[in-house]
Amino acid sequence: MGKKIIIVSTKNSIRFMATVFGTVLVLTILTLSINYYNDTKTLKVHPELNLPPANLQLVGNHFLGLRTSQTDGERILSFEFSDLEAADVYMQDSDQYIQISVSKVDNIEEYQETKYLMNNLQLQVTGDTMLFTINKKELNGRYLLAQRENSVQIKLLSKDLQGKRITLDPGHGGIDSGAIGPTGLMEKDVVLAISLRLKELLEEAGVEVAMTRYTEDRTIPDYREDQLYRIQVARDLDAHMFVSIHNNGSTAKNAHGLEVLYHDGTVNRYQSKELAQVVQNHLVQEFQRRDRGVLNRRIVQLTGESFTSVLAEILFITNPEEEKMLRADDFADRAAQSLFLAIKAYFEN
Repeated sequence: MGKKIIIVSTKNSIRFMATVFGTVLVLTILTLSINYYNDTKTLKVHPELNLPPANLQLVGNHFLGLRTSQTDGERILSFEFSDLEAADVYMQDSDQYIQISVSKVDNIEEYQETKYLMNNLQLQVTGDTMLFTINKKELNGRYLLAQRENSVQIKLLSKDLQGKRITLDPGHGGIDSGAIGPTGLMEKDVVLAISLRLKELLEEAGVEVAMTRYTEDRTIPDYREDQLYRIQVARDLDAHMFVSIHNNGSTAKNAHGLEVLYHDGTVNRYQSKELAQVVQNHLVQEFQRRDRGVLNRRIVQLTGESFTSVLAEILFITNPEEEKMLRADDFADRAAQSLFLAIKAYFEN
């Protein structure tokens, strides 16, 4: 006899039973609810869900259920499937809702009458597609969406910096000097000094930090390959955040001010835009220069999917007055402090 999984669901409960060579094994009955406790506002799910045994072979793409895990900085809710490679997955983050759509689910008939998998987690079944919807007001904190080999994840982030993973990206490096000021100041040197100081501040607060370069050189000579490598550093860290640090430049010597970029084509674009605005506000407050706003730019280093990404353009190095500011002995420390406070405020609020 073959192996199969039978999943029987009711509102706020899921019963998993596995039939293995004719023997029925009841794995678990659980009740799940979203609620928050203490100051961390972390998702509380109990008891833990035991998924079917890893050696249980399934044909096609089956929805297996929900799994939770926790580290210092995050609580992860995973929607587990047997073969997501065969499915079409779409994640949508809007003002009010997070929606996760998974098509080509072979055991879809098990869920035809199911409306909720847990409190505040609604399920809608259409054809062979499962649509999960969460009301964001229930999350009460920062979050990330991510797709793994056979799961789709919502990462609920704690409000402190302890346990966070952040990639810092000092722009340019090596033969690529970036923009150059009227007196010869190079962007690659300014942003490296800021990044190294910011790394110290974040690590003191309990953040795990990886940088895309630690010296004036960059790792990969080819420009596009270098940009892709910078994203890979964040992926390898399983980062919560990617912050690229630059100075602006223009042939118009009077161009001046501050701006922060994000990419609206990623699954975490909503959170990236909010991070960009927080960073912009802090930089403008610190340096009292023209607020050029938060801008959508579809550039390579902002295309990472499983983390928030922003690129801060901190003053125009090509503007004589702002180049003078960038040369100041305390500039790297001021910029790093401003970025640190912005990152801290983003997670707290």
